[in-house]
Amino acid sequence: MFDYVDRTGIRMMPFIRVPKYLLEDPFFQVLSVEAILLYSILLDRLELSLCNDWFDEHGHAYVIYTLNEIQKTMRVGCTGCGYCMPCPQGVDIPGLFRCYNRMYAENKGAGRHEYFQTVGLRKAPAFAAQCIECGKCESHCPQHLPIRKLLKEADAQVRPFHYRVAMSVARAFMSSKEKSAK
Repeated sequence: MFDYVDRTGIRMMPFIRVPKYLLEDPFFQVLSVEAILLYSILLDRLELSLCNDWFDEHGHAYVIYTLNEIQKTMRVGCTGCGYCMPCPQGVDIPGLFRCYNRMYAENKGAGRHEYFQTVGLRKAPAFAAQCIECGKCESHCPQHLPIRKLLKEADAQVRPFHYRVAMSVARAFMSSKEKSAK
């Protein structure tokens, strides 16, 4: 987008502010990056409400941001709470959604790399392909996400064919190294 950023460019770039207390206060350390991002996006939307004087009779600002709009920004509105876990098939649901969101918040390589390292190389597989669509995860999700549908979408993006091949080769290599060490 930019070769470099100068004083004018930095002022013209749209930003979403992240309150420092969400990053520094130990109380908030349990929040996932996705939850912090969503909070920051909602604060950004609050600015729109303030500029347009959208308040109720008690002086509370209206923040209008549909689930569809949030999902376009974040892909999956998962907060990483873990209520969907444990999956009976061992699928790392929050891990996949975190990496999927990261692909669109940063870049595709960052999300795929994290998934490869944190999920792909585990001793016990935790891939979305293991999902049998039992729905247990959805019944526990406080965000009421259509997890079974989102797992398929996220898995297709995070693990395209060449990544699946690379993960299989890496897992086989690690398994053979482990066996030869015994």
